[in-house]
Amino acid sequence: LLLAGCARALVPAPGAELAPGRGQGAVGRDAGVVVTARAGAWAGFPRNLEQAVLPILAEVENGSAVPVRLRPEHFALLADGERLVARGPYELDGVVYVAPPAGYAYPRFSIGVGAGFGSYRGWGLGLGLGLPLYARDPFWWDDYYYPLQVPVRLPTGDMVQQALPERTLGPGEQASGFLYFERLPRGARQVTFAADLVDARTGETFGGVVIPFVRE
Repeated sequence: LLLAGCARALVPAPGAELAPGRGQGAVGRDAGVVVTARAGAWAGFPRNLEQAVLPILAEVENGSAVPVRLRPEHFALLADGERLVARGPYELDGVVYVAPPAGYAYPRFSIGVGAGFGSYRGWGLGLGLGLPLYARDPFWWDDYYYPLQVPVRLPTGDMVQQALPERTLGPGEQASGFLYFERLPRGARQVTFAADLVDARTGETFGGVVIPFVRE
């Protein structure tokens, strides 16, 4: 997964039940279970994660009498006839490029020349070669000496910590966290967030929630 341009915004489709709060959220419900999906809600590291992976914040409230099994493969995005199944953070393997932090050290080749005189009618000339580390650089804008972007390997700690937990959600319980999807097909405009409701006791599906989105 590599940095690949700016992603178009995903927003709830006209007529969807909007959810106030973070990002662009909409609500769906079935069989007593309420699911909220929020696009544009990512605020962790790296901030430009959406240029490589599409993070969707999912909130699940189990108002049924059935324990619900939460796993990434029970969630998907439907777009242009494709079904993009959610991935757990450890299923992601790639790189995102970000601006280096302040004080980023970068090796540089340098040459130094010095001359000195001693107290015994002597003089000397010295030549030195080195690879110093510059913690702060007045030529930060010059990519020849200083990298404008540095690679960050996925998943990051924030991606792991903020992921939707894989667990059984008992009646009356709720859980929230991010699901990670592949980037949508370039021309896709109508996008549906789909959640299968799976009985944790039997493994059978007893319902499903769909939430419509569009790409602006």
